[in-house]
Amino acid sequence: MDRDSILEFQLEKPTTPDSALNYEFLRAKGLELVQRYAGTKWTDYNLHDPGVTLLEYLCYAITDLAYRTGFDIKEILAGKDGKIDLEKNLFYPKHQVLTSKPILINDFRKFIIDKIPEVHNVWILPVTDTKGREGIKGLYNVLIQVNNEEVDQYLNAEISPEDRQAYKKKITDQVRTLINGQRSLGEDYHSFIVLDPADIEIEAEVVVERHQMHEEILADVYDMLIRTITPPIRFYSEAQLEKEGWSVEDIYSGPSLKHGFIKEEELKDRVAILDPSDMVQSILNVPGVKSVRNFVIRFNQAEYDFRPVYLDPEMFPRLVFDIHNPGIRVFNTSHELPVKASIFSGLLHKKTDSSKRKYIKGYGHDEPKYINAAHRQINDYFSIQHLFPHLYRLNADEIEGARVIKEEQDVNARAEKAKVKQLKAYIMLFEQIMVNYLAQLSNVSNILTADINPETANSTYFTGNLYEVPGAGNILADFMTPNANLNQVDWDYFKNDPENGYLKFLSNAIEPDEVYFDRKKRTLDHLLSRFDINLVKYPLQLYYQLYQHGDDKTHRFAELEWKSDILKRVVSFGAYRNHAIDYTDSSNSSRSGYDRLMAALMYLPESGVKNISQSFEDSLGKCAITSSNHYEPTVFGKKVVYEVRWDDERIEMLIEESLLETLLSPGEEKGNDIENLHISVPSQKTAFLKEGIDYKYYRIGQEIDGKGFIVLYRSPDKRQWLRIGKFATREKAQQQLNHFIDTLKQISISSEGFHTIEHILLRPEPEANVFGFQVFDERGVLLFQHNEWMDLSKRAEVLETIATTCQRISATGDYSIFAELDGLCQVNLSQDRNYTWLVTPRTLQVAYREQLDQFVRKIIYTMAQLQQRPSTKYPVVKNIMSYSKELVMDEQFFSFRMSVIMPAWPARFQESDFRDFAESLFRENAPAHMRQQFFWLSVKEMKKFESVYFSWLTSLRESGGIGEAYHSLSKELIMIIAGSQNISS
Repeated sequence: MDRDSILEFQLEKPTTPDSALNYEFLRAKGLELVQRYAGTKWTDYNLHDPGVTLLEYLCYAITDLAYRTGFDIKEILAGKDGKIDLEKNLFYPKHQVLTSKPILINDFRKFIIDKIPEVHNVWILPVTDTKGREGIKGLYNVLIQVNNEEVDQYLNAEISPEDRQAYKKKITDQVRTLINGQRSLGEDYHSFIVLDPADIEIEAEVVVERHQMHEEILADVYDMLIRTITPPIRFYSEAQLEKEGWSVEDIYSGPSLKHGFIKEEELKDRVAILDPSDMVQSILNVPGVKSVRNFVIRFNQAEYDFRPVYLDPEMFPRLVFDIHNPGIRVFNTSHELPVKASIFSGLLHKKTDSSKRKYIKGYGHDEPKYINAAHRQINDYFSIQHLFPHLYRLNADEIEGARVIKEEQDVNARAEKAKVKQLKAYIMLFEQIMVNYLAQLSNVSNILTADINPETANSTYFTGNLYEVPGAGNILADFMTPNANLNQVDWDYFKNDPENGYLKFLSNAIEPDEVYFDRKKRTLDHLLSRFDINLVKYPLQLYYQLYQHGDDKTHRFAELEWKSDILKRVVSFGAYRNHAIDYTDSSNSSRSGYDRLMAALMYLPESGVKNISQSFEDSLGKCAITSSNHYEPTVFGKKVVYEVRWDDERIEMLIEESLLETLLSPGEEKGNDIENLHISVPSQKTAFLKEGIDYKYYRIGQEIDGKGFIVLYRSPDKRQWLRIGKFATREKAQQQLNHFIDTLKQISISSEGFHTIEHILLRPEPEANVFGFQVFDERGVLLFQHNEWMDLSKRAEVLETIATTCQRISATGDYSIFAELDGLCQVNLSQDRNYTWLVTPRTLQVAYREQLDQFVRKIIYTMAQLQQRPSTKYPVVKNIMSYSKELVMDEQFFSFRMSVIMPAWPARFQESDFRDFAESLFRENAPAHMRQQFFWLSVKEMKKFESVYFSWLTSLRESGGIGEAYHSLSKELIMIIAGSQNISS
């Protein structure tokens, strides 16, 4: 075989013996089925048999259907314009579905470096005391290092302190705004510090090997030192990382960046110590360097040859040198080698420039909404009737009206035409199935989508038409206007009418509403499962059970819309599920990503931040609902029970005695309250919002005197019925009752919502004198505690002093040293968990000398145990805070804790099962380390809470979480959440 023959050779897709592409298999299977079902009624299966001929044509058509089904999925999904809509079919790009908002500390570092060009590096460190102990978990300091160009321009020695401070504020404001917009639940940032440069000079003699270019060696040495002192951070492209063996999941793990990808290993810790030995080792790593002599670091007019340089926590090292007279000199064993400054400068610039951050074009830029693919015209159908021999007369295109057929005088001709129409109609039954198959295949993109169209519900089964079948109008004429004289004009008009009877019949026959709802629901469930989402529809079912009494179609369509909405927002929900509120946003209506997800899963139609108690009051309108636990005395006087029978039901009705006498007294007709066109229910609890929307607690019947109709209501826990309205007709009474119940429902709907509070946002300033400590022994009994409330730094110093003093006592055996702790702590002489007897160390030494030895030895032992096993349950140092004499709390209250506040009065929220479901939903979707507490508040309690909460929220946004006013409001919220447990119902 020659080369040209090889190039023309094509591999065809292999077909299995039972494949739909195998014509022989289909024909054999068809004959087998015919013989099975026809039995002895059809005995001639030879090739000339018309039935076999028909079977063969159908098998041939099926192979065409199978061939089109085997098209590439892109070609099946492509529309007539040759495009695939990514958003419509939920084909989210990998940079959307594999990335998320920043979560880990390195994620936030990457995000800041990517978004703010002035920042060279950034470090996010836990807030600790002076001894390095972490207090409130989730609280961080942010240290920012700007690039060298910014340092030279804004942080050099010639810049005034005011201008330096203004520049630092500009950078910190940018970082604060950026990082708070991505803040995670239970985390916050205490301070933002722009590091000042610490200029470092290095002097050394570098001995190099022979035949080396002096300038290049020196340039390599300085480049290595710069990289060691200020590690570079570079962006990489996807192709570069794939070439290094990275998987797609690893490449796109983390936040979505716009300038490329950053490697984790390049995000090194801040250089806070410069060790000369490390610097020397860096130089020795340069190829061509044999040894280093007389190495010295100069910093702050001091020389460090062996001692390490410790930098201030708010500084970063920067290597400075004179390019024309560098401090590092090059030697060849015995003599110094000359270095040309111009060559050295050029080489060093080239090397350092290669390590600078290059802002490459990252992912997500100009991301197309569509993918181009070949459009295969899958739904174009060519009728098999065109293929039959002319003997069958099936491929004639003429349209013959009914009148023409009736006027045919030749009986045989009329019979022949009838046979042809009968065969054509028979074949068209098969063709309708095949054309529907092609329509279904061409509409895969309209099936696997979250789009919901309330106007066209039937859209999971698709149908095609048989207009192109030769003479189809002669068969479909029955779908046209009755007694119409069929001609080509009528036929063309019929085909162009999208609402013709033929298409309507197909639509109604192939997919009734219940079939559509079931199939679309399963489609949406499948699409949700792609994103590992299993929606529990209980909240939606309860919502419509209580608030909406529409038909089943309305409820089922609402479920589809709910799932569709979540699917369309699934990327945002997934990426921002642990996203906290951005309190730098001036809009009070913005919610956190976590809150938005919870609102969607709980089926809360109003998902924005709102004043729940105010919404309740606004929705009352002319209604007045009292939340009192006791019924108020009626103004109508004494009530009596009167029994009536309505529709064979015995009813005990409460009625004012004077009104009953009036209704029962004979004589002249007196005025009545028939004209009162409203319903009035006596004082009820807020539970009435749930009980009052159920029709089974109401009755409508004729008034006692037979004039007008009254409406009765009975609470589930009562026996007698209350008169709540009187109307002229039963229809008017029913109309007003319907309106009254709808109003109650709307009140509940308007009142649904929730608030979330991250406790870390309520924390005090570290400088506030509210911090203390308690030390418990191995039995969990208080051993000693602070003497006075102090700030965070002072507490660390006091604890360190106590530990040091105990070590001194242990070493010397001199118990008199214990008196030095006077003013720092108080000792508990009681060994009872429920009783505390505090004395100062000096008092213990003077007044309770006989107990001194016991307590000092106990304290020394406990402090030693804490040093050896700091993570044990007991003994333990418990950090506490004081907001008032009544409220002393564990500092852990602020560490990864949050409160969820919900109204107790809406009908749905009164269901105990729904409350359990809501609490479990919040816990399941919160980060695993977050602890939550829930409060279900009455109207009065919610109003009290929100009067503080919204003021606090406004103050938080305006002040950024600092200031006396803000902390005063925070204290009030803490008093409500932590100090007043009686607010929880």
